[in-house]
Amino acid sequence: SGVWNFFGFHVKRDPDGKRVVDKTTTVCRRCHAMLNYVSGNTTNMTVHLRRHHPDAKTSGGREKQQQPSMQQALPESFRQPFTRDSKRAKEIDRAIATFIAVDMRPFSVVDKIGFWEMLRVLEPRYNLPSRTYFTETAVPALYNETKAKLETAVRLDVKSFLTVTAHYIDPEWQMKSSVLQTRLIESHATNDLAKALSEAVEDWKLVRAKGAIPVTTDNARNIVNAVTAAGLGPQIGCFAHTINIAAQKGMAVPKVSHLLAKMRKIVTFFHRSTTGHNVLKRKQELLQLGEKKLIQDVSTRWNSTHDMMERYLEQKDAVFAAMADNTVKKNMKNIHSLSDDEHTLAENLVAVMKTLKTVTIMMCEASSPTASMIMPLKISILNSMVQSDDDSPT
Repeated sequence: SGVWNFFGFHVKRDPDGKRVVDKTTTVCRRCHAMLNYVSGNTTNMTVHLRRHHPDAKTSGGREKQQQPSMQQALPESFRQPFTRDSKRAKEIDRAIATFIAVDMRPFSVVDKIGFWEMLRVLEPRYNLPSRTYFTETAVPALYNETKAKLETAVRLDVKSFLTVTAHYIDPEWQMKSSVLQTRLIESHATNDLAKALSEAVEDWKLVRAKGAIPVTTDNARNIVNAVTAAGLGPQIGCFAHTINIAAQKGMAVPKVSHLLAKMRKIVTFFHRSTTGHNVLKRKQELLQLGEKKLIQDVSTRWNSTHDMMERYLEQKDAVFAAMADNTVKKNMKNIHSLSDDEHTLAENLVAVMKTLKTVTIMMCEASSPTASMIMPLKISILNSMVQSDDDSPT
């Protein structure tokens, strides 16, 4: 039949990443539409061509390829597929890995028909490896190479600096902040930091005949001790940094860290799996929960962990339904649903962290936070943390 000039069979990958020809589905070479196919029956394809591509001529039967002459055959000998270890194949592998990493594309892009077609036109001799090759070999190799270069660059130029900023009220009673200096210091040892602070006070004529010079720093022991050694103070620890440390310690409680590890595995799966994402989306629509992505937390930002738990609990029914779906279940290896007790623990954690989250937002949004904010916010946090008989052991 002449329809085969415009159609071919769909090629997909099995769980091992090998290409398999699916003879139950045909693909239009013009628009990439996929149609069901029963052996010997070309009606669906004929109707598709008439409706969408009326200029396609099928009456002449399937085109036969002409036998090449000797002059035609000789150039073809130079068009053999690249071997996997050839220089050119490796260059293209690296280019695709770079495309995925730099443009933050999903790994599933290498399974798309349009992507295959682009590569076929650009370089017919290149055989595209499986998605597994890019997830487990090509992109990790690119990461390790980039990391090694960065480590070398950083190691060659490791220097210590100290920046001093002054916060003050001007004659018009406006809050002002000015960066006074950034100085190279020998190290971040207490004595070197204390010396640099003393020099900054002298250089900028900040010595007061009456009254101390308060200094705000993070909670690192070396800078806290340096403030005292320089004869300055009182030293006021960064309140936001203090809250972050406290929250991180709370999340390190064994039962909490175990809960978060299980939740992260589930969230990561639905972020990386195209099938899982689509099934979750359908379940959200059925349950009328709204189409919202699960949130992946960042280890250095405790409030992102709060947001991850809050969104997970909001979508827990859809997540449970998606994980129970057979198309998802078979791909979820070593990933388990949260138990009822773990759901309750997550709800308690979100509740107890609510005030911490509110305080953090207030401090981040304040254009000129002052020490006067600390005490009322601190008391609010402590009041929210008062123990009660309803508290779980965790």
